[in-house]
Amino acid sequence: MLTHPRTKSSVAQRSTPDTAKPLRGVEVLRTLGTWIILAAVAGFLTWWLGAQLAPDWQSANEPALLIAAEVYAALPLAMLLTLGGWSGVRDRLGLHFTSWSDLGLSLGVWFVAFATSAVVYVLATPLLGPPQQVLDSLLHIGTDITRLPTATPVDLILILVRAIFLAGLAEELLYRGLLFGWLRRHLSDGPVIAITSALFALQHFYPALMIVAFLYAVGAGWIRARTGSTLNTLVMHVLTDSLLLVLALVTIGVTPH
Repeated sequence: MLTHPRTKSSVAQRSTPDTAKPLRGVEVLRTLGTWIILAAVAGFLTWWLGAQLAPDWQSANEPALLIAAEVYAALPLAMLLTLGGWSGVRDRLGLHFTSWSDLGLSLGVWFVAFATSAVVYVLATPLLGPPQQVLDSLLHIGTDITRLPTATPVDLILILVRAIFLAGLAEELLYRGLLFGWLRRHLSDGPVIAITSALFALQHFYPALMIVAFLYAVGAGWIRARTGSTLNTLVMHVLTDSLLLVLALVTIGVTPH
């Protein structure tokens, strides 16, 4: 009898793992506004300095790749500035390790999401075309496959850093961190997962890419609600982008564009 309340308490704590102070709408707006300003300033300075110091540089891949990396990097920086530094990002956006079992669960959900995506793509063949055609579209839309054949070492570094780390970090902190934490003030987990997943899919714009983006986001949102950690969803995102990049490299090696 003495152990029952403790067990019940642990279950309740496990089902609602987020104990940090909820995010307010004004904090979300302040963070997004700071991000826009930082990204605009960094992008402008990069483009202007490139034009002044090396005019020919603007005809290469580096400016666009560098500016894209700066846009992604500006979001975590904005969060550090507006949410109280590293401790604020860690505690309020859930960027912390929970357990190895949670990490294993995240990997399992990641696999299920992509297996489900593959089934959906096969079923949608009459609308989207053959699976190989869909895969080619996904790689051309979702990776830098068109830049890879002519990429310089600097290009490759920028592509790898952005694709494997910066993009995942920024998008997870935005969708499963900032927006998830704010919406959870007003809604239960189900609607929050649905809304953030829909927004994440819409960001990817192209129908072929939106399918896998939505199914991935549903799985990542469930992991965020289940474990209270965006670090777990970041691992899922890094796996996704790494897989797409590897497939792009394999495609380039087999059928150069």
